[in-house]
Amino acid sequence: MKKIALLFLLFIWVGLASNSNLIKASLFSLIVELLERDTPYVQIYIDSKEYQDIPKYVKKYRFTRNCLDADLLFVDTIKDLPKECIYEHKVFVTKYIDFVANRDKVLGAFFLQKGRPTLIFNKRLLKYFGIVLPPKYDKYID
Repeated sequence: MKKIALLFLLFIWVGLASNSNLIKASLFSLIVELLERDTPYVQIYIDSKEYQDIPKYVKKYRFTRNCLDADLLFVDTIKDLPKECIYEHKVFVTKYIDFVANRDKVLGAFFLQKGRPTLIFNKRLLKYFGIVLPPKYDKYID
């Protein structure tokens, strides 16, 4: 009986984890589409433990292992990135604390807070990169 209960809990846990990855992937795609609407060919660099599986779920973009080749960077923290990648690229962090600490260098943040996906854009860097978000996303601009 205990084995059946454990097996049942395992199936539920796997289903929830899979669902979480699909939610992350769909929000990831939304961010890329908002930021790169005018770019038909987008290269993305991911250096995030939590989001490393995104390429499995999102097939319409190209992913690169070199941040210098990328148009858009998703990282846990910018402290390990070369300076060339930080200042001339659109950088998104996956931790709120890194967004706050590096507000002058980071275009936005995408993270889970209390189990909910949270999205923040940096108003100054949106202007710097010439990105205009649709009005319905104004509430996400900080």
